[in-house]
Amino acid sequence: MGRNKNNPFIPNRIKEWGSKQDGFEQLRAYELHQLCEAMRELVANEILNVVVRKDGNTLYKLAS
Repeated sequence: MGRNKNNPFIPNRIKEWGSKQDGFEQLRAYELHQLCEAMRELVANEILNVVVRKDGNTLYKLAS
């Protein structure tokens, strides 16, 4: 079964998993707080939506 490309994600996963993907190695150089700030900007620009899980964790998802 393939992974849905619009599954919610967390900034830490962008850094840890995303930086291992071809063409995205430069993500390793970013601090987590920088990625969080970028996510907030993308939410403000309606590119991402925020999803809050029942346990209170904040996830991000591409806006529809």
